[in-house]
Amino acid sequence: MKKTLIWFIFLSFFSLLTAQAQNDCGIADSIQYPVDTTVFSLAQDYGVPSPRHQGRYHTGEDWHGGRGSTFGQPIRAAARGMVMLSSPNAWGRDGGVIILRHNFADGSTVFTQYGHITQDETVQFPQPLTCVEAGEVIAVIGDSRPAPHLHFEVRVANGDTPGPGYSWASPDNLGWRDPSNFITNMQSRLNPASAWNITLNNPEIGLITPPLVLDDNSLLYFDQNTIRRATSDGRIMWRLTLPQAAVGITGFQGFPLATYADGTMQIIAIEGSLGESWRTNESLTGFPLVANDLILFPTDDQAIVALDRERRNVAWRTENVPPPVRWHQADNGIIGIMTQTDEIITLSPEGQMLDRATLRELGSLATGFDGSLLIYSRGGLWQVDPTGTWSVFLEDAPAGGYQGGIVTTAEGTLVLFDGETLYSYSQDKALLWQEPINDVEGKVELADYGNALLLISGTGDVVVINKSGGACNRIQIAGDDRARLWHNLGSDGILRVAIGDQLLGLDWGQLTRVC
Repeated sequence: MKKTLIWFIFLSFFSLLTAQAQNDCGIADSIQYPVDTTVFSLAQDYGVPSPRHQGRYHTGEDWHGGRGSTFGQPIRAAARGMVMLSSPNAWGRDGGVIILRHNFADGSTVFTQYGHITQDETVQFPQPLTCVEAGEVIAVIGDSRPAPHLHFEVRVANGDTPGPGYSWASPDNLGWRDPSNFITNMQSRLNPASAWNITLNNPEIGLITPPLVLDDNSLLYFDQNTIRRATSDGRIMWRLTLPQAAVGITGFQGFPLATYADGTMQIIAIEGSLGESWRTNESLTGFPLVANDLILFPTDDQAIVALDRERRNVAWRTENVPPPVRWHQADNGIIGIMTQTDEIITLSPEGQMLDRATLRELGSLATGFDGSLLIYSRGGLWQVDPTGTWSVFLEDAPAGGYQGGIVTTAEGTLVLFDGETLYSYSQDKALLWQEPINDVEGKVELADYGNALLLISGTGDVVVINKSGGACNRIQIAGDDRARLWHNLGSDGILRVAIGDQLLGLDWGQLTRVC
């Protein structure tokens, strides 16, 4: 009994020392790739099935530095952390493994694993339970099969056991994370302008419909089949499982109103309960457009219906409209709809179809200086008057298209982005300035937020632009161009942005300080 007690005290003391040692390494305040990504490239991505391993899923990323120039290259710690495993023979003939534990300021703990590595006369593996700094060389790439490379993992569990490298089940469900996405998102969270972030459950879809911003700057948003309320500082106040699939959430007589795919409308109480509901006898799909007192929805039989201000009756219905991808109502009332079939359809405020045309690819929509609808496409910049008649708005406009963006500013200027360069024009259509914005990909949205412009892209770019020209700040997020973009600057000075599976708050004052 006495020996058992002594052994228990020893184990407890050892566990306490281990926990203390893990905490002694401090908070990880930066993160980077373990190799130079300007030299190394991805040889095998995360989560892909491998023919060499019976179709099992890759649990990490394989980085290769080129034929004959990968073996012996240094491997650096991705972030400050504690060495949990350090063994030159952990994977046998496939080389050594190091696992580091990282504690971040938000309270999260993450493990990074470095596999197919070795040591040499100048680089020795760090000792277990010691601390390493971000960027510190911890090993070199070994001579592994089928060719020298680094297997790099990020995971949230199993911090002291070498991973198998491949799994039959989805790695996401077993605690692994996409390393590149994790590093990109964590770098954005460690940016001084980052106020908070929320990760959604589906990166491909992201937000199914724009969130509803309440007067206190809290958000109501749909995440798959759940509605959540997030406080102004990004904390989840409550979750509510919905009775069926939802397609929209809008304000109605001072209350949030959920719209379901079967046409049911239901009030959502601020404290997180379901209220009164009623049917509209329309099967709805897609996301809504609020047009004056009406709210427009696409239907499952390819029509657009406008519900009246009471959200109970159909004010009008327009047939033969494919599902919208982008739509906008100009100040003159004209509604422009860009569809999944690469059409541009214009409707009157009463739902009369004015015109339809086929585009080479989708473009952007905005309101012009005189309230007319502007269409920015591969064919140039056009305006549409109240009769639906098109005319060229700017003769020498650069070609727009899917990666193009357009916004008119409060100062009376027009800004275009053609996927590579920003152009600013005065009301008399004189070019004021032009500036290249490099490495922007995917669909784009431009917005005017008073003291600066905002450009966001589906692949994760958040760019702040000086109104006199030039990008003055930039944050990168791991995006997904299939998901919907959304942004809103609250009265609290926090810019709320949705890209891919990320919903985040950014301090607008901090972002624009260098502008």
